[in-house]
Amino acid sequence: MKVLTDQISEKLGIPLRTGRRFLQELLAGISDDLKGTSRIEIRGLGTFTVYRRPERRTKHPKTGEPIVIPSRLAVRYRSSAKLRSRLNGDPPPG
Repeated sequence: MKVLTDQISEKLGIPLRTGRRFLQELLAGISDDLKGTSRIEIRGLGTFTVYRRPERRTKHPKTGEPIVIPSRLAVRYRSSAKLRSRLNGDPPPG
């Protein structure tokens, strides 16, 4: 995150502290929106979606006893076509 903060500060010509605060506020806003709407799309980057992981049964690694891992919320990310093509060096999609 430090490298990203440094890049933001340098490109915008703002102090590092302001760049760090900007990034923290941006991430907090994304988190709050995701919590409220369960889905957020950032064009050119991808889509974040909240989903419920089901309860599952497994064995304790040391004792071998069966345990239950309760269901919980998690975030699923899917990159945009534009990002995938940029990472692979392909021409951007029309």
